[in-house]
Amino acid sequence: QRLVDMVTYWQQWQAACEDNRVLDARPLAKDPFVDMEPQLIGEGIVYLQPLLNMIDFDNNIAIISPLAKVEGKMMVDILPCDKKGQEGPWDDEDLDPYVEDADELLGKPAIFNVKIR
Repeated sequence: QRLVDMVTYWQQWQAACEDNRVLDARPLAKDPFVDMEPQLIGEGIVYLQPLLNMIDFDNNIAIISPLAKVEGKMMVDILPCDKKGQEGPWDDEDLDPYVEDADELLGKPAIFNVKIR
């Protein structure tokens, strides 16, 4: 149905051009040439290994299309938070969520602030 709507709209536009008139604008939701649904442009992979020790993660991540082409980049920040949900730096050693051994986090809540730009 969408292809039929595109052809019809195109023919109406051509007829309007031939008659030197302007085709009435359609609402975007009814325009067959406009996609209102979200479209996947690609995927980015974020490796979470540093989070095992509650270490900040910030990196530029390539957005790779389904055709394996780099379509863009996104900056991803994942910041561990203290027990109160606050980001560092911490003056108080007790508030710093860093751990030497990831096993220390077993059974405990881990809070992160994720920022994507």
